[in-house]
Amino acid sequence: RCSAPCGDVFIGPDERGPIFAFAGGIGITPGLAVARTIGSDGSGRTVHIDWSARTPKDFIFAEELDGLAGTGVTWTRRCTTRQGRLDAETVRARYPWRDGAIALVCGPSRYSDDVVGWLRGCGWPEDAVRVEVFSSQVNDEGVVRAKRAAPPPSPAVDGNTVDAVQADSFFIDLDADRDVAREAIAFMRQMYAERGL
Repeated sequence: RCSAPCGDVFIGPDERGPIFAFAGGIGITPGLAVARTIGSDGSGRTVHIDWSARTPKDFIFAEELDGLAGTGVTWTRRCTTRQGRLDAETVRARYPWRDGAIALVCGPSRYSDDVVGWLRGCGWPEDAVRVEVFSSQVNDEGVVRAKRAAPPPSPAVDGNTVDAVQADSFFIDLDADRDVAREAIAFMRQMYAERGL
């Protein structure tokens, strides 16, 4: 279940101000990519990551982020089952707008909408807040929730055009209370729905 890379969350080479990455759960992905770059490029830029996740074991990149200390990378860990969720007051107190700053926001829709609203309330300009959305049009049973345009066909393979199965699905979690057959059925439903079969 893969598609070509896409997204608008990036830092331009001429953008030298501080970067603040707000991550909800697996929404750490863009922040981690930026942290890895800043941690190794010697540019002198800084990034602070505010990462919210449910349980301590969800902070799967904690060791790597700790290892980037001293390279311009700092981070805050917020275990929501113990500390509660990020809120407007915390954003106002810790993340006021600074000239040249950029905010990267990625996480579940409710989280992202809240963080963007709080940042705007603190005076962050629209072009300084960049949002990456991870969402799925397919539920855990493989049922498509909303109709969308069919993906463009992929290049011909052996003379046949192949429709791409897009990456806006759920992941296979072998630790969860799900069996492989159920995942397979969900995948087939998704593939057939996306191909219009």
